[in-house]
Amino acid sequence: MRCRLPLLVFVTAAMAAPALAQEETYRIVPPAERLTMSDVFADAAPANQAIMAGLLIATVAAVVLWAIRLTRKVDVTGSSLTYFRALKGVGPLLGLLGASYTLLGGFMGLANSRPTPPMSVLAPGYAEATLEVGIGLFAATVAVLCERHLEGRMRRAAAQFA
Repeated sequence: MRCRLPLLVFVTAAMAAPALAQEETYRIVPPAERLTMSDVFADAAPANQAIMAGLLIATVAAVVLWAIRLTRKVDVTGSSLTYFRALKGVGPLLGLLGASYTLLGGFMGLANSRPTPPMSVLAPGYAEATLEVGIGLFAATVAVLCERHLEGRMRRAAAQFA
């Protein structure tokens, strides 16, 4: 028994060596073939494009509203904060909704294809889902920053009037 174990290890290692030597080497994709953010957006389904565009437009609108409120007299009633509160609550949820729609379609396609596609085929779908979640979180982050800044200004203005 003692003799067979080292022989078995040697034979197994000798058989695995050619398989290890035949592994595919990885290379970096040429710049012309690389996936970009605009490619991810362009390849997205129309519903997902609408979600991403809507979130980006809402983010820009939040910054514009914040800038307008900075140049005007402070609104101590807080009516301008409603938009920011809505965006910080809805932004991540819309991003997750779009991501789940993308992932559901991808997983259904994966389940219905044989043989299983390589990761390079699946990666653009994962990139799209990640982009949607990222845009939703970005929109919420901008809304939180704008809201907190204006709330601070309102508190300082209310303290001056009191």
